[in-house]
Amino acid sequence: MATQIKSISFLDTKDKRRRAHADMNGTFPVMVSGTGTVRDYRTRLTAKELVARVFDGDPVLELIDRSRMRVRQGGTGKMRVDAECAIISHDEYYRDK
Repeated sequence: MATQIKSISFLDTKDKRRRAHADMNGTFPVMVSGTGTVRDYRTRLTAKELVARVFDGDPVLELIDRSRMRVRQGGTGKMRVDAECAIISHDEYYRDK
């Protein structure tokens, strides 16, 4: 059975914890600010894209069984293998639907 991610939380640039919830397509709608512009827009990212974008913001996965999984290995700056497998499993599950 595929691992499904309910939400991904992360620290924003002001060190406030934010949470992006998965929609019914398995993507995560997030606000993105344009570089050099005043406009913000909403885009949908896969779990892998969102984690890559917020990797330095201490991302934490919340699975549908309510368990939580840290993405980064403490101090090393590398992604944990179990988190990487959960992200890949989630994205493949929704890609194949």
